[in-house]
Amino acid sequence: PREALDVVVEPFDAAATEAHEAFAQRLASDHGDIDVVIVAFGMLGDQATLEDDPQAAAEVVHVNFTGAVAASLAFTAVMRRQGHGHLVVLSSVAGERVRAANFVYGSSKAGLDAFAQGLGDAVAATGVRVTVVRPGFVHSRMTRGMRSAPFATTPRVVGELTAAGMRSGK
Repeated sequence: PREALDVVVEPFDAAATEAHEAFAQRLASDHGDIDVVIVAFGMLGDQATLEDDPQAAAEVVHVNFTGAVAASLAFTAVMRRQGHGHLVVLSSVAGERVRAANFVYGSSKAGLDAFAQGLGDAVAATGVRVTVVRPGFVHSRMTRGMRSAPFATTPRVVGELTAAGMRSGK
């Protein structure tokens, strides 16, 4: 039998990077050891609009990369102090080969992917593990209204495969 889990919903702003460290420390203080953190946020944006609006493009990159880096480092610091934990970073297949159709989003995920791989190497001997997940097109709020891509999947499938990957160390 599985233990019962308490779920607590906390407001979080990926763009407010200056608040991420205090947020992570407060959660650890309020709830005890943090076993798993899933960094699963991002903005896609419309590529044509982003090409014509450098500020909007910068906001996408700020959330997808800078916000994820700040949150990852804040929670990894907590996990290092406690001697264990697992950070899961949702990157994207779009970051493996950045394409013209979504190069702002793809490049932000490519940077995040590289960061997460390096972070995983840096914490390998500390009891903290990092898993990078690179889903393709996922039917979600972010992709609502878009034409589906080949091999599209659902959040549930991504979650199940992520949990299996965490268990197996992949």
